[in-house]
Amino acid sequence: MNDEELARELYVYADAAMHMLRESYDLCIPIYRENAELEDIHQFVLTNLISSCHQSSESSLLLVGHRRLWDSEILKRSVLEGTTKLLYISIGNGNEILLKCDEFYRVIPEITQINLHKKATELLMKINDLSTLWPDLKNQLLSNEKLMELEIKYPRNFRKMINQKWSFSEMVKTLEESKNEGFEIIKGTYYKYSFGSHFVHQDGDSISYMWDRNKSDVEGRTSSELAHGKSTIKDILTLAMIRMEIYFGFHDLDTSVIDKWEQKVDEFYNIIK
Repeated sequence: MNDEELARELYVYADAAMHMLRESYDLCIPIYRENAELEDIHQFVLTNLISSCHQSSESSLLLVGHRRLWDSEILKRSVLEGTTKLLYISIGNGNEILLKCDEFYRVIPEITQINLHKKATELLMKINDLSTLWPDLKNQLLSNEKLMELEIKYPRNFRKMINQKWSFSEMVKTLEESKNEGFEIIKGTYYKYSFGSHFVHQDGDSISYMWDRNKSDVEGRTSSELAHGKSTIKDILTLAMIRMEIYFGFHDLDTSVIDKWEQKVDEFYNIIK
C-alpha cells in the first residue's frame, strides 16, 4: 500500500465511522428532555458531558481521515476520560449520583478558582511588564473576600480528597470494584489513556513513537498507520456505545435501537478488520 492508497482508505473508513457516530448521537435526541425524571443538575451534567464527548469524538475521526493519527490520540484520550467520568457518575444510588454531579459541576470548578488565583498571583510577582498578560490574569484573580470564602468552604484536606477522588486512576479503581458492565467493555482501552498523554505533553516517548514509524519502509509505515487508524475508529465508536447506554439507562428508554446500531457497527468492524 502506498501513501495515496492509505490516505484514501483512512478517509473512507473515518467518514463511515463519522456517520455511525452521528447516528448514535441522533438516537439520543432530544438530548435534553423537559419531562425527564432526573434532577436538574443530573440532567445538565449528563447531557452536556455527552455532547462534549461527541464533539471531541467527531474531531478525532476528522483527524484520522486526514492522517493526523498522533493528534487524534490526544482527543481520544479526552473522550476516554469524559466517558469514564460518565460511567463513574452513573454508579451508586440517587444521592451518590447527585453528589458526584455537584462535585463535578460546582465543587471542582470552585476549587480550581483557588488554584488559578494562586498561580496568577505567583506570576504577577515574577513579571514586570504585565501589559500583554493582564487581560488574562485579571480574570483569574479573586478578591480577598472571595478567596477566603472559598478556602474556608474547601479546606486544604478537602481539596486534596476531591482531587484524588476524581483522578483518572481512582475513578478506574472505583469502576473496577463496582463490576460496572460498561467498564468491563472498555477497560481494555485504558492503557491508551497514558499513551495519549505522551502526545499531550510532547515528551520523549511521543517523539520516539513517531520516529520509529517514520523511519520504516513505505509498506511497513502505511501498514502501521492503517492499523492505528482502524484502532482509533473502533475505540471512538465503542465509547459512543457506552455513552448511549448510560443515557438510555438514566431515561429508561427502549434499548432495542442501540442493539440495531451495534449490529451496524459490528458489520463495519468486520469490513475494516
